[in-house]
Amino acid sequence: MIKLETHCHLKGGSGCAHAPIDVGINEYKRDGYDGVVLTNHIHPLFYNRDYPGNTHKEKMDYWFSLADKFIELGRKAGIKTFIGAEIYARLEDGRYTEFMIYGFDRKFLYDNKPLFELTQKELFALAEKNRLFMYQTHPCREFVITSAPKYLHGAEKFNGHILHKNNNEQAIKFCTENNLKCMSGTDYHDEGQTIIGGIYIPDNINDEFALADYLLNNQPKIIEEEERYRKFYKGTL
Repeated sequence: MIKLETHCHLKGGSGCAHAPIDVGINEYKRDGYDGVVLTNHIHPLFYNRDYPGNTHKEKMDYWFSLADKFIELGRKAGIKTFIGAEIYARLEDGRYTEFMIYGFDRKFLYDNKPLFELTQKELFALAEKNRLFMYQTHPCREFVITSAPKYLHGAEKFNGHILHKNNNEQAIKFCTENNLKCMSGTDYHDEGQTIIGGIYIPDNINDEFALADYLLNNQPKIIEEEERYRKFYKGTL
């Protein structure tokens, strides 16, 4: 089995992330991770403000240029690299929250309109059609809206971002009560951030399609360091 980070943002692709790509890869290597999924946002703010170009193709060219650099530097470091995306999507009541998708190829993002223009229901239908794995990130985080479980394959039972009150205990309940696949991720953004999340997957999984297929059909073993999360969390639990 390999130790895999599932939730990682790096500088350039997510406006909220500050760790350069090489720094992030080196920190995961140092901490004993065998693989990392780069999950930069597809969010209207970053898409319109930070990604150069005027057309959707130009903006996706930039998004994938960062993915290519991540893949190259990961290969040099001996880290398996996977590409996912955290999507900002609309709920049925008009409010927004975030979802992770794995298992798409480049053509998928180029051929579809910006995914943040979709509702959760529409995004899930697209995921089902294309055999993508879709789950809600930090579903019970303070100020985050918990989405409709019928349009999910899973949810993060553990989010390790220590600057947020993630209410992981509530997220565990959300997963179990709705029979959702349980996921775990650090939600890495910054150099020196405590890396405390992820999953274990078979070592013969080498691409995004195999990763999505495995998660659709299996409950992975979870990495969750709740005690360390509590130790480093900056708010009040």
